[in-house]
Amino acid sequence: MARKNRRRISPEQKQARRSRMLKLLVYLPVKLLLFGALGAGIGLAAYQVASYLKTSPALAVRTIEVRGAERTRVGELLEASGLKEGINIFSVGTGEAQERLAGLPWVKKAKVTRVVPDRIVVEVVEHQPAAVINLEGLYYVNRSGDVFKRVQPGESEDLPVLTGVSRKSVRDRPGLAREQIRESLRLIKTLQELPCVAKRRVAEVHSDELMGPSVVLDPGALTVHLGNQNLLQRLSTLCQLMDTIDDRRLKAHSILLYHSGRPGWATVQLDKRKTVASSNSNIE
Repeated sequence: MARKNRRRISPEQKQARRSRMLKLLVYLPVKLLLFGALGAGIGLAAYQVASYLKTSPALAVRTIEVRGAERTRVGELLEASGLKEGINIFSVGTGEAQERLAGLPWVKKAKVTRVVPDRIVVEVVEHQPAAVINLEGLYYVNRSGDVFKRVQPGESEDLPVLTGVSRKSVRDRPGLAREQIRESLRLIKTLQELPCVAKRRVAEVHSDELMGPSVVLDPGALTVHLGNQNLLQRLSTLCQLMDTIDDRRLKAHSILLYHSGRPGWATVQLDKRKTVASSNSNIE
């Protein structure tokens, strides 16, 4: 059987149909109510108009469109917002629905819009996790340094782990804690751009106010103690050391990039029994 050719409806025709529907279902009844109530006063007219808009079956929600949800289930969004098909479109409190949606763990912000006569559009922007932080339990942090959700069993995110920031600091000094988290995230980004780390993964960043940051690189769980001063210079030294280690086919356990009394020196621990000191990035 030959398939029947169906005429495609252009966007202009769709808009024209919507305009006709609005005139028929909303504008015409409202006009009639207003004209009929003029004799009874403006207050009564307004009441009748509001009553019609909130009770008319012609204004029941038939479609709820959800946009931007990747990690949050649509059913969870609808349940939290209180939106469902069949309710009157003007009975929907968009502000209240947005606040309830913003309370969901993955939702950063939300917008709820009425499209008269029968459609609701829900737009959400979700948090993008940049790392996991250990706060007596694992939590996600976003790129702005905000802690937004506890990691649940079964969630699989191959992300760096941040340590050294206390739960008490996040609770009592959130601004300082957020800046510490941001510094760790900036360090991760800088490390990932280094050629010598291209084949490795930043597994952990530890913050220490006294000793400075340290990182763990995989594979091999290589611990690198960076120190507090001249970070960019130390990272250049790190790449020279790692290139030398790779050229000699050695396996380093840890690298100490600073010495309090010996500037320019670094220490490379090849295994638990052997430690090699380095001056000017040349292993001796």
